[in-house]
Amino acid sequence: MATGGITAESILGSIIQGHLECSICHTRYQEPKMLDCSHSFCLRCLQELKKSQKPKDDKIRCPLCQRETILPEGGVAKLTTNYGLISLVEEVTKQEQLLKGEVSKVICQACDEENEAISHCADCELLLCQDCQKAHQRFNAMKSHKITPLSEAKHPKASKKSDCEIHTNRELSLYCNTCEKLICKQCVATNHNENTHCFFDLDTAFDMCMEDAHKGNLNYKTKTSVKIARSCQTVRQKLTAKLAETNSQISKIVQEKLGQIRREEKQLRINALATYRRKDKRLAEMEFAEQAKKMVGSETTKANKLELLKLRQDLLHDYRDVVEEQSEDVTHDISFLSLKENRESVSLGKLLTEEKWALATEISQVTGNFIAAFSTGDMVVADNNSRSITKLSPNGEVLYVLSRNTVEDFVAMAVNKDDHLILLTQHAVEFFSKDFQLLHQFKTQYYHAFPTGLAVDDDNLIALAYKTGQECVKLFRPSDGYYINSLEAPKIDKHFTISNKQFTYTNREKNLLASVDFQGNKRFVVELKENFTPRGVCCDKVGDIYILMVHELAQSCPEIHKYNMKGNFIKSFSITWDSGPCDITYTPDNKLAVICTECVLIYQRV
Repeated sequence: MATGGITAESILGSIIQGHLECSICHTRYQEPKMLDCSHSFCLRCLQELKKSQKPKDDKIRCPLCQRETILPEGGVAKLTTNYGLISLVEEVTKQEQLLKGEVSKVICQACDEENEAISHCADCELLLCQDCQKAHQRFNAMKSHKITPLSEAKHPKASKKSDCEIHTNRELSLYCNTCEKLICKQCVATNHNENTHCFFDLDTAFDMCMEDAHKGNLNYKTKTSVKIARSCQTVRQKLTAKLAETNSQISKIVQEKLGQIRREEKQLRINALATYRRKDKRLAEMEFAEQAKKMVGSETTKANKLELLKLRQDLLHDYRDVVEEQSEDVTHDISFLSLKENRESVSLGKLLTEEKWALATEISQVTGNFIAAFSTGDMVVADNNSRSITKLSPNGEVLYVLSRNTVEDFVAMAVNKDDHLILLTQHAVEFFSKDFQLLHQFKTQYYHAFPTGLAVDDDNLIALAYKTGQECVKLFRPSDGYYINSLEAPKIDKHFTISNKQFTYTNREKNLLASVDFQGNKRFVVELKENFTPRGVCCDKVGDIYILMVHELAQSCPEIHKYNMKGNFIKSFSITWDSGPCDITYTPDNKLAVICTECVLIYQRV
């Protein structure tokens, strides 16, 4: 019986199908553009998608997660290009060609018959087939041209990759330093005039490029104490993800500002109408008084009585509910109504190019052991001392307090993507709505082992940490607690989180940071900073890890240590409170919330 082994072709196929195919057209990415939600699609697919939604709207909705992205000026074509995907597609395509043993056929560039080239004319910079070579040598003007067999040519065109994009029959033989672009000789006479552009031959340009690269590497080493990243491509992908996150922040702030402007617009219109009605009522009263004066001394009849009363009804009937704030004389001002424009710029914020954190909010009189955040920015704190759960607004206002009549301590707490609060006790996982209404629960004890930690992934999958007996993570279906799988997680303790399809956790006793993927493969194990003890761990949207650390000797000097998703230390910063830091979470509005025994501290980037 034949057995199917793992081959290079099968590996490439799984990579292509899982990561390099557009979810709309299900083919390999072509000009991938990235939305604010970090999902990428082909440019043409997004253009067609936009037509099917609201063509005149300035937003596009992601077909996968339904999040909206505000389009820049220029529409879909001006969205951020996912260069990381482009480079991956190109690399996989190269590997496919190598595996298939494909060799590009060199085509004649002097005719349109797509004959195979056999020689190269150095003067014309053209590849020639057999017929074109004979014709080339028959012209007197070309008899002196140097024609070399393709196999002996020093710089033959092996493929059309060296063709100029503008002049397709010309070889790229120069580098324009002004435009930072490869060009052909014909480009010099058209778009790259030698009086305004500086260009070099390829050998000189290459030497200059290598010299710049060497200088840049030295400068990078001298300007920072952080080691050069092992993979520039990984760092670029992280930067691309950060751009998506920043664009999402900008869109969110714009929507909030637009909401404020619309509310202010509505109030201004209400005030303008109220002022108009008050002024117009005053004018109507004066008009009626003027007409009444004309009747003084004249003969009063039933007809003019009716006329006067009818005039008053017409003038004042619509203003019965208008209260005069002040008496206004008949001057120019009573007919004046306008708006003084506030010309102060509407600031959305400033771009941050280096990471610094500072205390933004201190919420006193709120104590607890665990903290989590809803998608709205509201926070929830669980306190074992008072057996209570407190819901806080983003600015620290207490919104709701739930007291529990139980003797069981909280073991861990999390919030899933549906904004369900998930509480772990020794014996059960409990699901609550945002208003703290119990939805359902399931038991957690397995062979006398009790869970020590809880985490939730982007698909609401429930993960519980067990350190008694086999150190592992057990996965459960959130709807009914159905047991799915168990993964080895050596040295796992009580604090762990899920990000980028991997479990990241700390070990307090061994002072370790470790990570395993969803298949149970070890990603990394690193020792944490000496003389510090981890208290809580969380991840941001791009997978960077934040650990709440307490100094073993100086308890008054807690710090937050940051690592990347590969376990490499990035930086640390001190927090400004020493009253027993317990837990940390990363909020949807990109802040860090720390729960202490006397307060909640909110940190933001500055």
